[in-house]
Amino acid sequence: MHYVIIRGIGFEYKFDTTSIYLYTLIEKMRNEI
Repeated sequence: MHYVIIRGIGFEYKFDTTSIYLYTLIEKMRNEI
């Protein structure tokens, strides 16, 4: 599984690409309503 890591000052956020896909999908559906 491929992970994307976002690093910032004082935090590190890691998530997999499937989560990104689902998130964008939900956002699209929400905008269409």
